[in-house]
Amino acid sequence: MRAKFKPLAEQVIVVTGASSGPGLAVAKKAAEAGASLLLTSADEPAVRKLVEEINAAGGRAHAVAADLSDAEACGRVARAAIARFGGFDTWINAGGDEAACANGVREAAAQLRAGARSGVLIHMAERALDADVRRGLKTYGQAVNLTHIALPGGVKTYEVAAVAALYAAITPVARMAVNAKGKLSAFTQARKHQGLIAGVGVLAVAGIAIWAGRKSLSGAARPHLVRVVRPLVIEAARRRPLQAAKLVAKHPRQAFNIARALR
Repeated sequence: MRAKFKPLAEQVIVVTGASSGPGLAVAKKAAEAGASLLLTSADEPAVRKLVEEINAAGGRAHAVAADLSDAEACGRVARAAIARFGGFDTWINAGGDEAACANGVREAAAQLRAGARSGVLIHMAERALDADVRRGLKTYGQAVNLTHIALPGGVKTYEVAAVAALYAAITPVARMAVNAKGKLSAFTQARKHQGLIAGVGVLAVAGIAIWAGRKSLSGAARPHLVRVVRPLVIEAARRRPLQAAKLVAKHPRQAFNIARALR
C-alpha cells in the first residue's frame, strides 16, 4: 500500500513563484483546501496582495519576497515557514529558473530531515530536475518524496496542474504530466485512478500475447485506440504482472475478447 501524507487541511505548504502562473493557481487551490501557506515570489507587491486576499477569506497565509536563485534566500523562506507555522509538509517549486528550483529542493529536503518529518517536494516545470540534484536527494533517505509535474511550454491554464500538484502532496507519485491544453495526459489519469490501471491489467497478459500475427481492427478507430491503450497495457503488465495474470485467469473470455479488439 502506498504511503499517505496528511490531508491538505492539516498541511503547511510552501509555494514558490506564487504571484503568477502555476504557483498562483496552486496557492489558490491550496487555500481553498484549507492548507496553511507560506507563499514566496520575487514580485513582493503581488505576493503580499495574494496573501491579504487569502487571509481576508479566512485562510492562513504568510508572504516572503525572495529570489530563490540565491541559496541564502531559500534558507530565509524555509526559516520563515518554521517560525510562522512550526515547519512545513510540502514544498512546491512553481517558479524560477533551474538554479532557484534546485536551491529550493535542497533547502526543503534539509529542513524536512532536520525537523524529523516526512514531506513532499513537487517540481512544476517542463523539464525534470537535474540528475545530480535528484541523486543528492537520496542522502535525505525516506524523508522526502519527489514529484515532477511536467508542464509543456505554452500552457495557458494551470488549474489542472494545480490540482495534480495537490494530489501529489497527499498521494506520493513520481511523475504527472499536463498536456499543452492544460489537461492531464491519458497515462497520468490512469496512474491517478488505480482502478483504471487494474482494469487495463486484464489486457496485459492476454493482449500482448495475441497482438502479433492477427487480423487488424478495420476502420479509423484502430490507430487511435492502439496509440492510447498500448502504453497503458505495457505499463500495467510491468507494474502489476501478478494482478494482471489473476484477472485474466478469473475472466479469461472477457480478457480475450477485449484483447482481440486491440490487436
